[in-house]
Amino acid sequence: MTDSRLIFFHVGDCSFAVPLNEVREIVAAVAVTPVPGSRPPLEGVMIYQGEGVLPVFSLLSALGRASETAGGLVVVSELGGVFIGFRVEGIGGVVKRLEGDRLDKYQDELKGRPGAIEGTFESGGRSLIVLSLSGVFQEVLR
Repeated sequence: MTDSRLIFFHVGDCSFAVPLNEVREIVAAVAVTPVPGSRPPLEGVMIYQGEGVLPVFSLLSALGRASETAGGLVVVSELGGVFIGFRVEGIGGVVKRLEGDRLDKYQDELKGRPGAIEGTFESGGRSLIVLSLSGVFQEVLR
């Protein structure tokens, strides 16, 4: 039986999880600069690793919900050769999802693009919304 490690984090009143291998690193959200004329879900850009510019997005906004929260951490991911970041309020940890574990259908207010929300997963008494980052940020990657 194979397993898949998921990292989970909190944004607003939601707990999300993504495959650990889709996360490059987690950094402090220092000096996110708004981009004139940009629209949600883009919150702005920040200097990444002292040399490049990283676009920083609102995860809730990308999932079709107004976002009032600006978390103090940025999860950095590389999708299709492009580095992107999205804000989170806190990291919960890493959980293992075994191959036989059931992924329930998500049925709540978040919409997102098709393929963005894979389902929900119960772990340690928590209900985690499992995301596909490439699905969530599909429009950004075009």
